[in-house]
Amino acid sequence: MDSRTNRLLQRDDTQFGGRPDEASNLKPIGWLKSLETGNVKIDSEHRALVAQCDALSRFVTDLPPQGFGIAVAELKSAMASHFVSEAKVLLSTGFERVHARRREHKKILAQMEELLVKAERAKNMAEHTEIVRAIRNLLIETMIRHDLDFKSHLEFVAEYPLVAARGRRRNQA
Repeated sequence: MDSRTNRLLQRDDTQFGGRPDEASNLKPIGWLKSLETGNVKIDSEHRALVAQCDALSRFVTDLPPQGFGIAVAELKSAMASHFVSEAKVLLSTGFERVHARRREHKKILAQMEELLVKAERAKNMAEHTEIVRAIRNLLIETMIRHDLDFKSHLEFVAEYPLVAARGRRRNQA
């Protein structure tokens, strides 16, 4: 397990709901308007990922160990699918850091794979809760740190379409 995954597992996510001693009371992340990028497809997929993560939080006490692993696998699959969509949008809008984003997406999916392995082995609510907290932190960190950068790019593209068109041509070359 890499150090970044370890940090996510150890981080207290009280700002996103829940305290370490409240395994059965993980509050939903919910959707924040400030997380919107301005791209309807990407925002819709982000909302769905947050909803899926919130559902995982609600069911942390109810799912049998096999069901928990399946739910985490489904979330990982949804993230992988989203990354494909996002890469297409990044390329089509001339986002200059598209290759760096793709590398970041690979790292995130590797972290999700590590968490999936843990989820498949988890035997109790405390372990489920630890994994859910790590996933929530990963999702929120990714959206805040990386997707808001993309939001700035989309706003620029909307304001300066000719400059953006030159960037698209450069990325396609």
